[in-house]
Amino acid sequence: MAARIASFPFKNAAVSTVLPRWPGPAGAALQAALLITTYAAFGKEPVSIVANIEDVLAGKIAAAPVTLESMTGWTNYAELVPEGALPVSASSRIVATAGGFLVPGHQTGSIDLFHVTAPNNVSHAKISTDKEGFFYHKIVWHDCDGDGRLDVMAARAKVPNVGEKQGELIWLEQPAAGALNGTPWKEHVLSAGPDVDFVLSAHAESDGSGPPPVVAAQYFSAPLLAIYRCAGATWAACDGGKGISVETLDEDFGPFFAVQESDLDGDGIPDLLVTNSRPNATGALLAYSKPTGASGYTRHVLASGYAPAPKPLAGPGRGAPGKPFALPTYSPGEKPRVLLSGDDGGFVSVLTPTSKAVGEWSYQQTYLFNSTGTIGQLSWMINASSALIAFVPLFSEGRIEAWALPRIM
Repeated sequence: MAARIASFPFKNAAVSTVLPRWPGPAGAALQAALLITTYAAFGKEPVSIVANIEDVLAGKIAAAPVTLESMTGWTNYAELVPEGALPVSASSRIVATAGGFLVPGHQTGSIDLFHVTAPNNVSHAKISTDKEGFFYHKIVWHDCDGDGRLDVMAARAKVPNVGEKQGELIWLEQPAAGALNGTPWKEHVLSAGPDVDFVLSAHAESDGSGPPPVVAAQYFSAPLLAIYRCAGATWAACDGGKGISVETLDEDFGPFFAVQESDLDGDGIPDLLVTNSRPNATGALLAYSKPTGASGYTRHVLASGYAPAPKPLAGPGRGAPGKPFALPTYSPGEKPRVLLSGDDGGFVSVLTPTSKAVGEWSYQQTYLFNSTGTIGQLSWMINASSALIAFVPLFSEGRIEAWALPRIM
């Protein structure tokens, strides 16, 4: 059974990310670290790193968060930049962040890079150009113009108090030189629509030609799950929307909050793992499958009935569930479990397939715990003992918990 193995205080913990092989104190071996962003209504919120997280979990050292940066606001995304994506030494690390939100003072967000050459030596480069009222939730690294350099694709949203809500899919062109000198990268707008989460799909292309299509979970601009395809050889050929086609996969279960691509039913074909986010008891965890030769995707409701936890004087905009993760498997033929955050639902659960049969979509849900507060974005890692560890930011309660998950729940 799952067990809580560690807990430490962390005010306003929002998004957690595991950073593999992160530099710790001088002379210490490289270990995984935990990166944590924070949300606060006023001012800039720090993004912090807890180094040597395995030693923290083992009780050898106390958690000692070190501030990576405190110059951006409402950071929704923070991940390591893929190795080799930027011209830096192999011993350094770069963290990419994306943020902003509809909260006053944070509506205009940015995409930023933080180059870490030592634990206390961090340089900053803002690579996006401000567009008033637009904020970011997700970026993906992809060579959009075929020049051999990885560019940044991003979804951004604008949610004015009065007027039309907007979403845009853009890409930022990595320059041939000076990528980290602080000059914004050239911006290209591809299409209206995508606003929160998206993936570059390995399976959604209709004929196998062209760049990988975008599958977007849209929340603000239009409550759709949709595929955006480019008819050109690269995404750059579709700048300004030229040659882009849109296929709507679902317009009934939105607004959609998160999307991931993973083989869920064991047929060797990637499926879409999706959540919507709703203020009533109709939030759901969904899967969309498209077997080889099928003309379209089929929706499967894996679990439903999610709702925000009761909260006195709660304002609008609350929803459940949050982001799901398909967990790694341990043996051939095993289907992945799904780790799910309740977001404003205040829970964390694991959904386990009840059958190994291909095409079977039934799951048993086990709750790790329930609370009355908001849960941030979960993360997970496989530790040195091959155990699966889930990290849970308890935003409302001001702490981080770590849970060890057994192979079979």
